[in-house]
Amino acid sequence: MANYPTFRSIAERGKTSHLVSKQIPKMLLIGVVSSLDYHIAQIMKRILRKNPKMISDSDRQIAVKDIFRAGSLEEFQDFLIDREIDIITRDSFEEQVLWFEKRLNLSRAIKDDYKKWNSLIEIIERRNLFAHADGIVNTTYLKKIFQDAEGKIERGEALFASDKYFRASLDNICEFGVKILQVVWRKMHSDQADIADTKLGDFGYKLIERGEYKLAANILDFAVNGIKGKKNEERRRMDMVNLSNAYKLSGQIKESEETLLMDDWSIVSDRFAISVSAIRQDIPSVIKYMRRLAQSGEWDGEELEEWAVFFHVREDPVFLEEFSKIYHKNFAPAPKARHKILSGIRIEEEPEEQSVDIAANSQPSKELIDLTPQKKGRKRSTIRKDVLTN
Repeated sequence: MANYPTFRSIAERGKTSHLVSKQIPKMLLIGVVSSLDYHIAQIMKRILRKNPKMISDSDRQIAVKDIFRAGSLEEFQDFLIDREIDIITRDSFEEQVLWFEKRLNLSRAIKDDYKKWNSLIEIIERRNLFAHADGIVNTTYLKKIFQDAEGKIERGEALFASDKYFRASLDNICEFGVKILQVVWRKMHSDQADIADTKLGDFGYKLIERGEYKLAANILDFAVNGIKGKKNEERRRMDMVNLSNAYKLSGQIKESEETLLMDDWSIVSDRFAISVSAIRQDIPSVIKYMRRLAQSGEWDGEELEEWAVFFHVREDPVFLEEFSKIYHKNFAPAPKARHKILSGIRIEEEPEEQSVDIAANSQPSKELIDLTPQKKGRKRSTIRKDVLTN
């Protein structure tokens, strides 16, 4: 019994640790959704700044004192824009999305085109529960979310944010944010379609580099199949190759090949030809194009070590032997899945019956993205920016 106080202290610390481990994921989810709220507001501000007539057409009343407080017409306009956004963002998320549809005169409802809409709404409503009710399900939450008969959530139930749920939520929010930004950008600046295409394709490739294969596939599928209109031919093929690769790396072999079959790759440059061959794991063709690219002086071998399309052949002994013969050096591949933002985060899982992960049903990838710079000391290819990562 002499050790009872020590055991009691250990037990109390363990209890506290468990409680903290449950609260941290909630706080993280609150922060992530708040970040989405902030960026939605910033996009709204850009729309109103470019189209101030939207404010002048408003029937909202203005106090005379607010007019006199403004030091200039520009300052008064900023006041009106900030007030308008403040009013809009107090509405529900659904109403905010409707605001975009009306202001931009979109022909289709955003929620109809976004396949994960129901999961996104659930994430936002769960954030509200975490922020205002410690995760206890209320009537408002139940009215907003879509539920299957199986695993139905009841009023008064405590919800949590498991590791799987949190990561799925990050993917969902990232995907939605990228897509709505692209829609607004193209609607407001139709003359910048080429720039928007480049940014979208580059982002998809960066996700592949970071090991976010499923999220990358969703973003690149949007670039290839979701964006309508004429596109630069090289950019179009780059996005197709990267989409096929993202599918292959995420285990979606059928989708990968179907993407490649959408186009004719027999009349492309060696850089595209070797990339397609690598995805298909056609080693003889990879070696043929590798020799030609080396002989022409276009490649120095670094592309083969760094590009994600070569993940599929980098361990093949025949490929490695030929690489050494051609470039007179050993193959030194860059690591896969570089700079993962959540690689060090571990969230304690709740028992299955206590945590209903609706958002996790959207086939989450491993984590979101990280903007950490590349590892120092590794020179980037001078050709690379012109092909699959432009």
